[in-house]
Amino acid sequence: MRRKLCNIVTASAALLAVACALGPDYQRPKEKIPAAYRFEPAAGNDSFADQGWWQLYQDPTLQSLIREALDNNLDVRIAAARIDQARAILGSTRLQQLPQISASADAQRARTSVGQRIPGVPAISNVFLVDGSLSYEFDFWGKYRRATEARVPGCSLPNTPSRM
Repeated sequence: MRRKLCNIVTASAALLAVACALGPDYQRPKEKIPAAYRFEPAAGNDSFADQGWWQLYQDPTLQSLIREALDNNLDVRIAAARIDQARAILGSTRLQQLPQISASADAQRARTSVGQRIPGVPAISNVFLVDGSLSYEFDFWGKYRRATEARVPGCSLPNTPSRM
């Protein structure tokens, strides 16, 4: 009877472990990256748009305005800020995989009035309290691992290996 019960428990545990398998591993989508940047001379491909198109305008005021607009292009700054934001979100997601540590300390000093004092007990009392905790949540269901793999929608960070 014990052997049969042991076999049933073992089989149930094995079925439970198999039934808890998660979906397929995350696959990063393919990205279409242009071969060259804007204004970068391509080999044998001299497009009219890649040439100094602003030089077609003979007005020096208009040329200076165009030059100023190209120099102060905020698109690159916005893209860099988004990359920094995505890295920060990824870092905070990875921090959830680490143990959580907290500590606190407290000190109190009290003086008992003459009318309430018990004979033999000092008038001044000191109370010291130190408290600490350490907690860790095992990633049994893959919650944090999948969150790290998903990263930030629409952003891909180069040279950031996923941590499992």
